[in-house]
Amino acid sequence: MKPIAIIGAGAAGCIAAHNLDRLDYTTLVFDKSRGVGGRMATRRSSVGEFDHGARCFTAKTPEFTRALSRAPVKRWHEADGHSKGPCFVATPRQNQLARFWLDNSPTQLNCKIDQLQHNSDGWRLRSDESQTFGPFQGVVLAIPAPQARDLLANSELAIPAVLTQVSMVPVWALMFSLEVPLAQAIYDKPDPSLSWVGANFTKPDRAPSAGGYAYIAHASTEWSRTNLETDAVEVAEVLLQHLNNSIAGFSTPISASAHRWRFALTHTPLGHSHLALDDHLILAGDWCLGSDVEDAFASGTAAALQMHRNLSSAR
Repeated sequence: MKPIAIIGAGAAGCIAAHNLDRLDYTTLVFDKSRGVGGRMATRRSSVGEFDHGARCFTAKTPEFTRALSRAPVKRWHEADGHSKGPCFVATPRQNQLARFWLDNSPTQLNCKIDQLQHNSDGWRLRSDESQTFGPFQGVVLAIPAPQARDLLANSELAIPAVLTQVSMVPVWALMFSLEVPLAQAIYDKPDPSLSWVGANFTKPDRAPSAGGYAYIAHASTEWSRTNLETDAVEVAEVLLQHLNNSIAGFSTPISASAHRWRFALTHTPLGHSHLALDDHLILAGDWCLGSDVEDAFASGTAAALQMHRNLSSAR
């Protein structure tokens, strides 16, 4: 079986690994974080659990609908009226969908790959701690487009012009817990600085904890861009003030913290499901098509099939 390296354990990387494993390839998934899921993340604490990345997702295509029918996901009915279709969440936490797709695929976590090298044996990967991995017959690069550009540049590989046109924008996420729940489960744009506020505990399999009622607020992309390098403590204080000014009955939270997603949403997508480069190097991610989990699914699936076609024709 031919070994394939997948860099990035978000939704796109995990579904790519899932499909390649089914095609009898050997995959090894790398991620710089300590867990899988990427922006399908959940922060656990004594005051509740917070899905502080992708809050939910929809299914528009038959392919993704079928995939979800076999996966650990449930409808989040409270969000249906705030979206363009039925909303789903993974259970019991958002990263469970990525874990499900990975199945038994081996992972190398807490490992940031900072250089790719190709020779007659295939691809070798080097981490920022000078670890080396390989050789691999192919590489799926499933990380945000700006990080992919940096990795290609650091590897002295050509950066395709179409990749330079992809742009992504940040989002600050505020996690807070209240003693008494708010009147509504979801607020759309309660303030110009905020794009969304939602009650995490109303999602399936996420009952309130003894520590309080868990909420997530996402700042607008404009506010997030302006405050990109602001300290997280200050961001939390400012966003709480906006919430207090805009939502009736808002009380002093039990706890609050902020997390910056530097590449949260896609402003200008690639416009294609994936980007195939020389020597079986394929780029994938939600940014190829948009910003949704379904976009990541479509991209990772297409990247895996492209890899299989390329390697099959090279035999």
